[in-house]
Amino acid sequence: MFSSANTTVLLSFAAFSMVLLSVILWLQGHWHYSAITTGLATAPGPAVVPIFAGIAENLHQKTKIPAGAVAAAGIFLMGLGAILFAVSLGNTRHYVDGFLPCWLTVGAGAGLAIPTLFSSATVNLAPEQTATGSAIVSMFQQIGAVIGISILVAILGITSGAANLHTYQAAWLTAGGLAAIAIIAAFGITPRRKLETAVAFDGDAAHQLEPQAISR
Repeated sequence: MFSSANTTVLLSFAAFSMVLLSVILWLQGHWHYSAITTGLATAPGPAVVPIFAGIAENLHQKTKIPAGAVAAAGIFLMGLGAILFAVSLGNTRHYVDGFLPCWLTVGAGAGLAIPTLFSSATVNLAPEQTATGSAIVSMFQQIGAVIGISILVAILGITSGAANLHTYQAAWLTAGGLAAIAIIAAFGITPRRKLETAVAFDGDAAHQLEPQAISR
């Protein structure tokens, strides 16, 4: 479960970082937005993250949907947003009907996936391993972001923000592909309930045998 969580974090953050940096470069390099306008244009995406983080918590706690399924759904939305960028954006400015729906889809996916991944990654670790486990998950997050940005720069080439539309489309489709692989890994983070039940049963059995041992 811990290994699956780290793999999912690495792949999903690689995809997310590719999309995040690429859309900023696109807005400034092709639509010629200023830095302030770019910040305002990308604000709605992060704004929906806490909303969908709350939805993810309710889905997992109240409806008992496995954490792996919730994370996979979020990563699917992130990948879908990347693909929508590839098929929706053009050199002509279309923010409301072009950019915004794609970006909100990515933000919704991040809200579902990222908190679920971090809260579930260390569930099966022993208490004394939790701090180190959390640090390892954070490390994989950073490594994933570096890998994603490196892949993006390699695709865009030396022109970077001035790369043509087809090059950006290749980058967004690549991000969608990374998200697809992350979806598969995400299903491995669901806790092994049978193992937990077995441990609880053994504990109850030992508790029942304790009075007999005392009487002897």
